[in-house]
Amino acid sequence: MPPLASLVAELVASPVPDAFGDPLVDVLNATGIGTLVLDGNLNIRWFTPAIQMLFRLRPADIGRPLGDMYPLSSDPDLLTEAARVLAGAAFSELEVQGNAKRWFKRRVS
Repeated sequence: MPPLASLVAELVASPVPDAFGDPLVDVLNATGIGTLVLDGNLNIRWFTPAIQMLFRLRPADIGRPLGDMYPLSSDPDLLTEAARVLAGAAFSELEVQGNAKRWFKRRVS
């Protein structure tokens, strides 16, 4: 498993990390990669600041359903894909267009 993937897997398996002072969170924040972690009900557990290029999120959104968030990208199948992967399907990848015509690779795993 690549180092970044193992860090994310460790954080997913742990309780909600403290946004300040957790070394794993610090590493993920420093990568500049947008990471969004959901629970089994598709509620937001935590996210890195870089995800704000694709969603308007703030710390108060932790615990809220992802479906309630306003996406800044064209990705109408995100919730369906997230539910499919949570049910045991393989990961899903797609290129999505964000604001200002920027493209991003979205991976659900």
